[in-house]
Amino acid sequence: MIGLISATAAGAGARDRLAAAWPDRTRVYEGPVADAVRAAFAECEQLVCFLATGAVVRLIAPLLGDKRTDPGSCASTRVAGSPCRWSAGTAAAPMNSLWRWASCLPRSPW
Repeated sequence: MIGLISATAAGAGARDRLAAAWPDRTRVYEGPVADAVRAAFAECEQLVCFLATGAVVRLIAPLLGDKRTDPGSCASTRVAGSPCRWSAGTAAAPMNSLWRWASCLPRSPW
C-alpha cells in the first residue's frame, strides 16, 4: 500500500489524481500532517508526501528504524519538470513502484 499525504490544496489535487489512478494500491491520509505521516509510515510500504522536502525529512527522521523494513518515501514538491524532489528507499522493490507513480501526474508544477 502507498500512503498519500498532502499539506496544501495543490498537493491534495496531485494526491487525489494519484489515488484515482491507483485506487487499489493507495490510501489517502488526511488530518494534521504530522499525524498522517506517522500513521502512513506505520501502515504502508511506501509514502508519497506532497509537501516540502524539509518537512518530510523532519517528520520521518524520528520514525526511522531499519533500512530493510522502513517504507520507501518520496517528497513531491513544486518543481517544474520533476514530480519527485527527494526520495529515500529501503529496498529496490518499494522504490521501483514509487517511481511508477510519477507517470500518473503531469510533468509540470501542480
